[in-house]
Amino acid sequence: MSQDYSGYPQQPGHQQYPQQGTPPQGYPAYQQPGTPPQGYPAYQQHGYPAAPLPQAPQQQYNGASTRPGVVTSAAVLAFVQAGITAITTIMMFAGLASVSDAGADGDYAFSLVVSIAQAIGVLLLILGGVQIISGKNRGILIGAAALEIIISAAWIIRFALISTDELDGSPALDIANGAKAVMIVVALLFAIMPIITLIQSLSSNAASWAGPKPTQY
Repeated sequence: MSQDYSGYPQQPGHQQYPQQGTPPQGYPAYQQPGTPPQGYPAYQQHGYPAAPLPQAPQQQYNGASTRPGVVTSAAVLAFVQAGITAITTIMMFAGLASVSDAGADGDYAFSLVVSIAQAIGVLLLILGGVQIISGKNRGILIGAAALEIIISAAWIIRFALISTDELDGSPALDIANGAKAVMIVVALLFAIMPIITLIQSLSSNAASWAGPKPTQY
C-alpha cells in the first residue's frame, strides 16, 4: 500500500531539478547548432552552383552518315560496265590493228575514235566508282556514265545507217537485216547500265553522300 507524501514539507536544501531537455528558468532555451536565435531571421545556406559536366564534342553532318544503297548500286554498275566495255575495246583495237590504214575510210576513222572514247570511258568508270563509293566525288562517275551513253548512241546511229540496198532480192537480205537489228539491240543494252548509273548518281542521296564530310568543333 503506497503512502502519499505530498502533504509533508520538503526537507531544506532539496531542490527540484528540471527535466532533461528543459532549460532552467531564466536561461534561454537550448537551440541546435545552425539555428539562429529567436528574433533573428533564419539564415539560409547558399551552396555553390554545381559545375557543368563537360560535353562531348558535337558533330555536324553536312552529308549522309551512312552510305545510301543507290551509291553502292551506281558504283557496282560502273565497275560491271567498265569490264564489259574493256573487253569490246580490246577487240576493236585488235581489229583496227589488222586493217591497213592505207585504205582507211570513214568506218575506220569512226571505229578508231569510238575505241579511244571507250578506253577513256573505262578509266573514268573505274575512277568514278571508287570516288563515289568512298564519298569523295560523284562528278567523275556522272561524266563517265554520260560518255558511255553517247558512245552507245553513236553505235546505234552507225548500225542504223548500214545500207542493205545492194542485197535487194537476195536471200541474204533477211540475214543482213537481222544482223543489223541485233547490233542495234546490243548497243541499246550497252546504254541501260550507264543510264541507271547516271540517274542514281544524280539522286539527292548520292549528292548528300558525296557532299562535305562531318566535322568536329
